[in-house]
Amino acid sequence: MRAIRISVMVGNLKTGVTETITAEVHDHDTFSTMPASLLRRLGIEPVATAKFRATGGDIVERETGYATFATEKREGYARVVFGAEGEYRIGMTTLGDLGLEVDTAASKLVPVDWLLPSLWPAGLYEPEREERTEIAGNDVAAAGRKIYEGIREEMEANHWGELVVIDVHSGDYEVGEYKGPRSDMEITGRLRERRPDAHTWAELVGKERYSFAKFGWRGTMAYLASQRRQPDD
Repeated sequence: MRAIRISVMVGNLKTGVTETITAEVHDHDTFSTMPASLLRRLGIEPVATAKFRATGGDIVERETGYATFATEKREGYARVVFGAEGEYRIGMTTLGDLGLEVDTAASKLVPVDWLLPSLWPAGLYEPEREERTEIAGNDVAAAGRKIYEGIREEMEANHWGELVVIDVHSGDYEVGEYKGPRSDMEITGRLRERRPDAHTWAELVGKERYSFAKFGWRGTMAYLASQRRQPDD
């Protein structure tokens, strides 16, 4: 895939101060990365330090904050990593917030529709609600990974490279081909036909991409890098 570069306006939500820059889209990056000097010039300060798995496998710590991102017709608000000079990288969470995804065949960004699966037509589907103990946001990752470990052998034997979306309450899951960010919505949609109240955890089977917990379709709670593994010969 050819490198995709876009013009994007980066800004401070509180002050409205912005700068327009040219950045490269990286579909392996969870968050966007901008030079620390740019972010501080905009008045954006770090709010946390996070650990990331670099391309070579090393774990590095970077400061993170939040910034607004806007293209000609779309705008959003997303987490951003404080990077080195010359690091202008757009990650997947920013694209998702902008309602964009990567068309790998055409090497370009395309708009996607945001879906609201909770808006069922009246009377079409009224699932029976069961009592359950809600899982707190910080525990969804642990619950999702525990369920995934129980099905890992089957997943890696039969679904290598595919995306599995798990309901952390019931243990029910749905598997499908991973084609990009929209695959998450499509596969989650099929699971929610059976489990409309699902709190989901997704794993890209056997690959280093993103594992993530979601409440609803766009409410990302946690993104964690998976460890790269290779299938047995």
